[in-house]
Parts: sequence; C-alpha cells; structure tokens
Amino acid sequence: MKLKNQEGFTLVEVMVVIIVMALLSVLALPRVISIITQAKKASAHSIVAAVRSGIANNKIASISEGNPTGVYPLLITSNASGDVLCGNIVGGCFNQILHTGQQVTDNRWNQTQAGGPGANAIYVFDKAGSAECTYTYNATNGTFLASNTTGCQ
Repeated sequence: MKLKNQEGFTLVEVMVVIIVMALLSVLALPRVISIITQAKKASAHSIVAAVRSGIANNKIASISEGNPTGVYPLLITSNASGDVLCGNIVGGCFNQILHTGQQVTDNRWNQTQAGGPGANAIYVFDKAGSAECTYTYNATNGTFLASNTTGCQ
C-alpha cells in the first residue's frame, strides 16, 4: 500500500547536500586558518607595543619625579629577589602585561636571559613551530627590539 503525501528527502538529495557542504568546508578552511594565524600575530604585536609603552611611561614618570633626563627601567621583569624595577608596577612591565589580573596570558613568551646592569634581557616568542621571534631589551636606551625580523615586529 502506497502512502499519500509522503514527506522527507530522498537519499540522492541528502548526498547532494553533504557534498556541497564538504566542498564549502574545503574552500573555507584555508581562510579560517589564515585568520587564526593573523590573530595570533596581532596578539604578539600588541604585547610588544604594550611593553614598549610601559618602558616609555616609566621614563616619563622618572622625568616627572625630578630626573631631568629620565631613566629607563633597569629590568622589565622582576629580578630573582623580587625587586620591582619598572616604576611602581608590581612584577615588572613585562610580567604585568602578560600574567596578572585581566591582562593577556600568553605562554608563548619566555625570558631566556635576565637583564641587569650591563646585560640585555632577552625574550623569545614561539610562533608555534615556525621561526621564533627574539626580542632584546636594552636598559641603556630603552629599546625592545626584535633580533630577527622575519615575521616579527
């Protein structure tokens, strides 16, 4: 007995829809991956800009406190004894930006060399398997620059 007004999709219709969705997914996937990569780069660049801003703010604060030429922070992270060496920012400029409160937490940043009198601090940003970005903080002139410029700021 044949039912009247049968409703539903045929197997062919369902297969066509699945094939169309698979094609759209294959075409869209590279764009999604590209957007994710760009977002990760933008995050790293914003952290670098924030660290540079913290360094400049520290110098401006020292000028406003009476030092006519201003000074850059000796370190941008806490030293081994926990001394605060970046203005009045607890934990140092870099740690403050990366790890406290509602700030950015980004485990791709690592300090590989501590700074201090006569020594530059070195930070490495891991770009997930590709070349790393190495940044050097020079307390003499307050620069926080990438040592290798391929894909780094």
